[in-house]
Amino acid sequence: MPFHADQRYADYCQRYGALACQFLNDPVRLRRLERYFWFTNEFALVETPEGRRIFGAGIASSLAECEYALSAQPEVLPFDVEAICAHQFRIDQMQPRLFVLQSVERLYSSFDRLEKTVRA
Repeated sequence: MPFHADQRYADYCQRYGALACQFLNDPVRLRRLERYFWFTNEFALVETPEGRRIFGAGIASSLAECEYALSAQPEVLPFDVEAICAHQFRIDQMQPRLFVLQSVERLYSSFDRLEKTVRA
């Protein structure tokens, strides 16, 4: 996973973990964070100059998931922190809905919005 060697990604993950630690005894807010992580770090797509690509490690871990995610089958929605934090998921099926980042930088710059959304 090349992202784990990227300082910006590492800083983002560390900041995410610190935020999550603040809500270990708050299941509602922790669930929002869980959904955000699921639909970004695990099951996100990203737009690149070469076209749409897989970003999430959950997708990348399975050839079938990769093929599915880049097909016309899943509903692909624009990256939206509030929508992501509110969207439920199941871990035992292909994700019928995925979110696409306009860029990786959009993920990093969304952190303040994430924190505000989680605290709401």
